[in-house]
Amino acid sequence: MNIDEMPALPRVKALPKVLLRRVMLAFLVAETSNRTSVTISHRQIAGKLNRSSHRLIGKHLEALIDAGFIEVAMESGGVVPHSYKRGAFFYGRTRDNERLISLSQILSGSEGLLSDWKEVSAWGHGALGPIGVLCVATLSRLEGPTAQPALKRYLEPLCVGSSVDKKLRDLRECGLVVKTSEGVALVADWERVLHRVLAKNPAGHLRKGRGDHRRKCESEANFRSVNRGCLSDEERRQMGSLLCVVCGIRRGVEGEHFPPKRFLDLVKERNHRAFLWAICRTCNNAESEFIKAMRDCKPEDLKAISLKGVRDPLAAYLAYSNVRRQIFHDAVKTLDYETAERVVCEVLAFWHALETMGLTGYADRISAPVDGDLSATADVHPAVCASQLPLGVNKRYADEIPIKRRGHILVERVFFVDEFARSRDHLPSTSHQLRVTVMCKQKAS
Repeated sequence: MNIDEMPALPRVKALPKVLLRRVMLAFLVAETSNRTSVTISHRQIAGKLNRSSHRLIGKHLEALIDAGFIEVAMESGGVVPHSYKRGAFFYGRTRDNERLISLSQILSGSEGLLSDWKEVSAWGHGALGPIGVLCVATLSRLEGPTAQPALKRYLEPLCVGSSVDKKLRDLRECGLVVKTSEGVALVADWERVLHRVLAKNPAGHLRKGRGDHRRKCESEANFRSVNRGCLSDEERRQMGSLLCVVCGIRRGVEGEHFPPKRFLDLVKERNHRAFLWAICRTCNNAESEFIKAMRDCKPEDLKAISLKGVRDPLAAYLAYSNVRRQIFHDAVKTLDYETAERVVCEVLAFWHALETMGLTGYADRISAPVDGDLSATADVHPAVCASQLPLGVNKRYADEIPIKRRGHILVERVFFVDEFARSRDHLPSTSHQLRVTVMCKQKAS
């Protein structure tokens, strides 16, 4: 096959200026359609292109999103990567978006130029780089030499001719490409030569090895952390954009623990997502002296927890905790230590009960009660609904109904709290309400 018989790369006016972004865009467009999406993480793309920083990959993806080429089909948290689909650029049928789809298939389709490229190290800095990979991949499809101007014209929709000239000189110097009277061509055993060239400059292999090892460690650590209920890296970044839950004015650049962190010594995971709320530095500092002066708080003795009809026990806990958190902040303003200590004990008791039954992890589940004093009835959906961040101050009411029984008062606390999306302002709220009943055993006076 000569170069004139190869599928021509169409010109697209609106392509990103950076070649690496063009390659990423071609891959994403080839993997998706107007109705389907692809789930891929920054770490996976960084490994595919031999880049050491997945944060830089994130910036490239953000640039493609801002330009309308792609959009997030499903934003997830934790160990599950985002899903991407084609963006507004592909709405309707235009000459430009049809050309971009064709370009993507020629590059990254099932039989594209880059579909069978195996040397990941070649993408890195100090190795062939994106232009070198494109030159070698194109020449490998040809049966004989091709004129250098023809190769430049073929790749011109992706990279400028002067860059191709410079890269071909580098490829000749390293012995991958030869120049004859008929043009340029790869050497006969170019795959072995490429492997030797990459071995002479170990930076690419070292970067790939370090990157693969770090990505594996990060993924495993992130999985373990999120599986215990902690916030993912993405959710921590989101928290900085939320308003403070105390004043509702300033950005909640810090994470406030409720119950306060000093009372979470007996909790298995102190940084569980259910304890963290966005708070501004001013409000956080204003409450610190009050919290230091509080007495030690121990969980109440819970008689029974009824979660019947609740799909997610962590959502029930968040609803229960949200009401008492607001009471706590009001108590701080009035220096009411007794009320503050009471609500902290109540919330700790609820959490301790859920923790005892194994309902506080990312993969929530119901297990048998551990003793006769603690009972639970639940209709719990196995899916996880706890990946959202707690947003808003959504004030509701709590009714307490005392019931005398055998020298104790069972205080039935009943309240209603909207179950709403907490990770993004633009997510639609739901009208479903949680009804949570907690029976607390107190001594009769």
